[in-house]
Amino acid sequence: ADDRALLAAIASYGAIALNGLAHRGGAESVLGRLISATSERDAVEILERLGWAAGTAVVPVVIRCDPELALTSQRSLDSVTQTVESVFTGTRGRAIPATTGVVGALLTVPAGHVDPAALASELRHDIAGALRDRGQSAGAAIGVGRPATSGLEVAQEFRSAAWAATWAALSEDGVRIAPGGDQRTTQQLFTLEVELAPAVAEQIDRIGRVQAHDLRHGTDLLETLAVFVRERGSIHQTSEQLFIHRNTLRQRLTKISTLMEQPIERVEDWVPVALAIRVLRSRTP
Repeated sequence: ADDRALLAAIASYGAIALNGLAHRGGAESVLGRLISATSERDAVEILERLGWAAGTAVVPVVIRCDPELALTSQRSLDSVTQTVESVFTGTRGRAIPATTGVVGALLTVPAGHVDPAALASELRHDIAGALRDRGQSAGAAIGVGRPATSGLEVAQEFRSAAWAATWAALSEDGVRIAPGGDQRTTQQLFTLEVELAPAVAEQIDRIGRVQAHDLRHGTDLLETLAVFVRERGSIHQTSEQLFIHRNTLRQRLTKISTLMEQPIERVEDWVPVALAIRVLRSRTP
């Protein structure tokens, strides 16, 4: 049930992000208005109020706090949100008001080449450190846009970063770089993940029983399943990868199918199964 709630929340967040990232205090958030901006003039007006100077290169970032839905109260989520916002004080950049549980940030970057992957890794380290220092046990899903210099480009990259944060909530390291290229392609990539959410949630429920069996009995059925999925259901390739006899593999697959209440050898779409395995592995200490 918790995993179904997680996937449902991720799907909902994707829609919320593109519709203003909800509201704070009854009014549309600053980040929401910026993401919704459709003209250079509107975007520049919002950005200048945030201290941005026209032509300055910045990297938009959107962070979703507690993507695992581990926190049990609104007060806890508010506190974690404030902690994440504190990471963006000083010379690094500044946080942008958004809905509780979501942090937007405008990062100033030096002239020249910017490595979004390195920047994302640094942010993950700093956010984890800030949460740890305050004794807060919550995660963060980080979406990083591409460097931009015009008002409308910044708004568009915030839009991409919002989608990236949605995707990051399902990734193993909780970080995603918004793809380069046109906005339509970017949106289609992340919309696909939202559409897959119900099927992934179902597989998490089924495969979770396999993982639980491994923990109770010291078996390695989840790894067997992962390799089988990676090899797209090939008995020959899977048995070679695991260095086991084909009959041994078939015995394991029979046990896996029984636990999942689904014949694993008859699966037609491997994508939800593969994503479910990644989610379960990321949730295991």
